[in-house]
Amino acid sequence: MSVFGDEIIKNSVSIGLDTDEVLKIMKILPEADSEFSLLRESQKNKYNVLDNFNVDQFIHFLIILQRILFSQNERQISNKIYFYLRTRFCIDLYPDREFPKHFLLVHPLASVLGRAKYGDWFVCYQHVTCGGNSNLEYPTIGAQCVLFTGAKVIGRSKIGDNCIIGAGCIVYNENIDDNTVIYSKDGKNIKKNNKKNNKKNYFKD
Repeated sequence: MSVFGDEIIKNSVSIGLDTDEVLKIMKILPEADSEFSLLRESQKNKYNVLDNFNVDQFIHFLIILQRILFSQNERQISNKIYFYLRTRFCIDLYPDREFPKHFLLVHPLASVLGRAKYGDWFVCYQHVTCGGNSNLEYPTIGAQCVLFTGAKVIGRSKIGDNCIIGAGCIVYNENIDDNTVIYSKDGKNIKKNNKKNNKKNYFKD
């Protein structure tokens, strides 16, 4: 059994899992382990080294597990994993979210990742919010985007590919071109061209 699978079984009572639910999770663990391994191996540098004390990796595993459970119509169990993610790590990412195949969450505590459309090779730091406006319009985030600490992408915003949303920046109902860096200066968003390839910074070729 995987390290993180063992962790879930050990914490089954605190997660609220009954015996039948634990058995169902154990059957799904090989698929979750495989998907997690592929994700981890796509990540660069320290992120691809398996560490059973790495909380970020445990969070990645839980996100994968809850998504698989949801896709197999095990809604109650997936909701319990979601509840565990939210109460233990303050991460709000519901199991039905269309999350990309390749992603990296870097100490992502207190992040709310709502009903946005997320492009592949997505990177997110802590205290990030992606959510709707008062009209329940949700953002679209392109491929190879990085959202740094406290970034907020709200409403019908469309973020192009290979963009960086800097720490504390708020993008509200706004379209952002491909290859744009947004950073905050004196409370205002400043835009400049992104000359880097975000994917190469965080993921293997």
